[in-house]
Amino acid sequence: MLRRLGFIVPLFLMLISNKSFAQTDTLFWFAAPDLQQAHGDRPIFLRVATGNEPAFVSISQPADPSFPILSFFVGANQTFSQDLTTLISRIENGSTNAIAKKGLQIRSDKPINCYYDIAGSSNGDLFALKGANALGTAFTVPFQVDLNTTNRINATFTADIIILATEDETVVTITPTTPMVGIGTGAFTITLNRGETYVVTASSSSATSKPIGTKVTSDKPIAITTKDDSVDLGFCIDTAGDQIIPDRLAGREFVLLKGYLSSSPDFYYVLAIQDNTIVTTSEGTSVTINAGQYYAGKLNNESVYVKATNPVHVFQISGFGC
Repeated sequence: MLRRLGFIVPLFLMLISNKSFAQTDTLFWFAAPDLQQAHGDRPIFLRVATGNEPAFVSISQPADPSFPILSFFVGANQTFSQDLTTLISRIENGSTNAIAKKGLQIRSDKPINCYYDIAGSSNGDLFALKGANALGTAFTVPFQVDLNTTNRINATFTADIIILATEDETVVTITPTTPMVGIGTGAFTITLNRGETYVVTASSSSATSKPIGTKVTSDKPIAITTKDDSVDLGFCIDTAGDQIIPDRLAGREFVLLKGYLSSSPDFYYVLAIQDNTIVTTSEGTSVTINAGQYYAGKLNNESVYVKATNPVHVFQISGFGC
């Protein structure tokens, strides 16, 4: 049994405009990842927090009418945890290159914050649900490229991109940057209905084969979850994943704060969505990258300031302990 002293936290950083306020919303879509039970994939919870107003919240799967609708009331300035573990086989998205009906919709009559919590002690992760900020029609997908997926447990661990449609007859085009299982690297198109999901999986467990920069476009709003199950930090292994944001919310200025990894620096990746993007950092770096390319940095100091001439995504791997 692997000892786990800490956890890895992926941070997909975004610029907040005057019209978008963090993750507070009344409607959330989410496609849950499938972690290997051999390393830990349960219990799972939806954690909800209210503001100054009480809220009535419901969880459903619009593509699967047989899924039991879960409803609950949360008082003002309170939190609530809905245990979803008994429904895990109906929630996790694990079948590669197949359409499933597992997209979750969370509705509230008042603004709330919520996150999906894989609360196991060995391989846990938190996925912040971003409401309207998660929806878009063009995504440049971030991944880390410094840590291999583990081969130290007798199970198959994968790096996945999980796509969720919010409207019927949504045409999605995926253009991978690295070979994907059963697909290769050529662009391909799928059609999804409201609440349906689709998983594409990296064909290699090596760090350099992660599908960073993969482009996903659609003719109607979609949401995307990434999962990098059990990445290997040496003594410990842990999952890194997030509900990502679309290219329309990419920013030009970021401040990254170092976490508490004891055996490694933080890793961060500046991912361009336009050609001829100049990235500079407070550590003296200046590089030019094109759309789908990235600058990989290591954060040893307490913080770093990142600036770009065009909008970019920044994906940071941090954590606590090892």
